[in-house]
Amino acid sequence: MPDLTISFKTNPRMTNIRHNNRDLTEKVWKSPEHSHILRDKSHQNIVVKQLDIRELYEKEFGPALKEYNEKQERNNRKIKDYYKHVGKLDTLDQQREFIIGIGSKADWDKLPEGYKVNIGTYLAKYAQDFEKRHPHFRVYNAVVHLDEKGAPHLHLNVVPIADGYKNGLSIQPSFSKALKQEGFTEKGKFQLMAFRNNEIKVLEGMLKEMAVERKKVGTNNIKDMREYKEMMAKLEEEREKKLNEIKAEITSEVSNVEKELAKKKEMLSTLDKEINRKEQSIEQYDNIIHSKQESVNKLDEMFEA
Repeated sequence: MPDLTISFKTNPRMTNIRHNNRDLTEKVWKSPEHSHILRDKSHQNIVVKQLDIRELYEKEFGPALKEYNEKQERNNRKIKDYYKHVGKLDTLDQQREFIIGIGSKADWDKLPEGYKVNIGTYLAKYAQDFEKRHPHFRVYNAVVHLDEKGAPHLHLNVVPIADGYKNGLSIQPSFSKALKQEGFTEKGKFQLMAFRNNEIKVLEGMLKEMAVERKKVGTNNIKDMREYKEMMAKLEEEREKKLNEIKAEITSEVSNVEKELAKKKEMLSTLDKEINRKEQSIEQYDNIIHSKQESVNKLDEMFEA
């Protein structure tokens, strides 16, 4: 096999688990941003792990959250949904996605398909061993894509676990602190660079097992980064589109409920008017009966006299 590049990228916020797991509606499948996927090859994708992130949060942070809430004297300081709570904070990381690719599209246009499957198997093993190398990270989703026109690549989604906090929960999802507790003590962007270089060495060693050498093209390959940014922009566009669809559905449902409620109110108002009319009629009949009764009483008095 020829020498192949190793691409290791991350984004602190953006991820699309439905895309990663190919859990897409037919409409989304047919959208232009998914035209590069060869659906007849999607069965070749390697699923390493698929776990609901909220289940992982409950397992990892549930006991610490319970302990924290029990110490709070005021209810407004208690945290009901820790996953949602973390999502509102800039100081913590709800999750982190790594995208690891081997080779370029140009490389794989020339290589046999069997090689791609072999590389995919090694990427799956890399994902399986990730938690062993990094005890401060929990993998909740990991899928190797072999169904795209280009390089085989791994989408690895993790939740960082850092401990030793004195304020808030005793353990919290901080990417930088989790790395620091694993020995990556560099500051700022150099910490991520050190972590990335460490993972590149692991991947390099795995490639050597397949008699493949790493092709070094520099860590800031412009074309590679542009492709990554374009892909992430498409994923974000898809996410926004889906959110807008959901919002439209909810708005429509709310509108229907409001119309139904207005109809019920109108029926209630009509019923109130009918009841009021009946009550007035009853009152009129009562008055007539009362008047008749008085006449009868007067006649009785006359006869008695």
